[in-house]
Amino acid sequence: MCLIVLSLNPKSDYKLVLTSNRDEFYERPTERMHWWDSSPRVLAGKDKNFDGTWMALSEKGKFAAVTNVREFTSLSTQKKSLENLASRGDLVKDFVLSNHSASEYLNEIDNGTIMNRPAPKIAIDYWNLGSDASLRDVVLAVRADEAGHRDKNHDFADKI
Repeated sequence: MCLIVLSLNPKSDYKLVLTSNRDEFYERPTERMHWWDSSPRVLAGKDKNFDGTWMALSEKGKFAAVTNVREFTSLSTQKKSLENLASRGDLVKDFVLSNHSASEYLNEIDNGTIMNRPAPKIAIDYWNLGSDASLRDVVLAVRADEAGHRDKNHDFADKI
């Protein structure tokens, strides 16, 4: 199971502690976290098969991450080889390299500046999207999902 852990203002010298693990397809080649030679510069690990990433922070302060869903990856690879699947890591990479906020990113998809390409099969399976789902549908599903997690986490934090 992939996991992302975030602690704001922990009882330490740091204002933020952020960590994650990547446990999907151990044999898949990756690069450790490093500053990419990109503009804006991005601090992230890299999937060497697809050039995407699972968690990234840009020098402009933009952050994005995804976790795996092994069951759906297994279902998806029954119809296509791993090499022929779209990478969820492109969502993270494309967002942190863009100059857009999440809302602006959606606007750019809507006005055609960012191609509203077909959604990856794994995203369609995971969020129960229609077979004709697009990148825009995925971004909206992720935002709604994250809002649900945010609300649950705040509720839990209020109780402890």
